[in-house]
Amino acid sequence: MAHPDVEAQFKDAVNATWVVLKDAGYTKRGTSFRIESDGNIQIIDFQRSSDSSASAIKFTVNLGVISGELLRKWDPEKVLSKEGVWGAHLRERIGALTPAKEDRWWTVSSFPVANIKEEVANLIATLAVPFLRQHAHDSDLIALWQTGRSPGLTENQRVRNLALLSETS
Repeated sequence: MAHPDVEAQFKDAVNATWVVLKDAGYTKRGTSFRIESDGNIQIIDFQRSSDSSASAIKFTVNLGVISGELLRKWDPEKVLSKEGVWGAHLRERIGALTPAKEDRWWTVSSFPVANIKEEVANLIATLAVPFLRQHAHDSDLIALWQTGRSPGLTENQRVRNLALLSETS
């Protein structure tokens, strides 16, 4: 468990993002933000590293889009509003959207994290939100998967999801 001062710095980074996402229509649940569009959910999720300690929290940002239609076809018992980023039909880490295209992790400690808060909020506003909007609809997912790309999925998952969504479009 992180020291309360460290936890406060992590929450400050999450809350700086909330300021940006609230105006874009997202809702907040813990360290996850979501918005629904045409029966699909776009998710921005802060993930803590297992390398975190009492004196420092290491985190990254995961992005995802869940197709309500695919969720119903794969498992009709699941509830779209309760699904998280790990069940998304498109998953990407924010670092993959940067020019360097490298996984990106930040570390907060008990010291103020203004530069981290600003960097993360800026990346989410300028890269994550547009990326998610670009893939928010089933037709967007179909178009992406038709290119052979499928961030966060195996090739078999891409092919199966493409077939299932294509038959309903």
